Amino acid sequence: MYSNVSEALAILDRLFPEYRGSGRSSRGMNTPNHAVASVLSLPVSAATSLKEKEGMRLVQTKDIYRYPLKHYLTERKIPLEIAGRYLREVEYQDEQGRDFYALGWKCGETYGLRSKSFKGFLGKGIDITVFDRGNTEVYLFEGIFDFLAYLAHTKRKEPPVTTIIMNSVAMRSKLEAWLRDNSQVQRLNCYFDKDASGKTCLAKLRERFPQLDFHDRSDQYPQHKDFADWFASR
Repeated sequence: MYSNVSEALAILDRLFPEYRGSGRSSRGMNTPNHAVASVLSLPVSAATSLKEKEGMRLVQTKDIYRYPLKHYLTERKIPLEIAGRYLREVEYQDEQGRDFYALGWKCGETYGLRSKSFKGFLGKGIDITVFDRGNTEVYLFEGIFDFLAYLAHTKRKEPPVTTIIMNSVAMRSKLEAWLRDNSQVQRLNCYFDKDASGKTCLAKLRERFPQLDFHDRSDQYPQHKDFADWFASR
């Protein structure tokens, strides 16, 4: 018997190394530990590049099932019972008709996509994700995995107050519009990436909304790129 989930996943890794972290789907392949001869992955993009793949088509969404996606969540230390409330397994095709899959979440008119080998969006129509509780205090996360890491870290299944996931700092104008429409907001706890884009975004928000109390929470992860990386490294 395996002592824990991580040990069992490590054994699957050794049994099926070529399938580890794959984002390539195969017609008729329904078992999560199916070995494949080769793996084709779309390239990883920078989190702030707002990568929208032209010609990509949604095939279907379903509960998270495939082993590489569950393994990726385990690597990020996100429990499946939390991830399953906010993420779906998204199957999609690229412009050449090739099948892929990834973890996905609705963000406006499209889906955000994430796997070990790809970070981007299914198409156009990206928006911020808002869990509106009508509070004066807001938790603001740059990416969904920062949000999921926060829930896992605080042992919650739902955000305690109004929470916003930007999905990209390029969505700052969408956030600004939301703030203008929600005048009850007084305080924002900001979990941005510790890079130039994250710092610029926070500076611009402070400049546009001087009446609001912005708290930079990046001091909680001084040696890491973002909150999700800090949590995964613990």
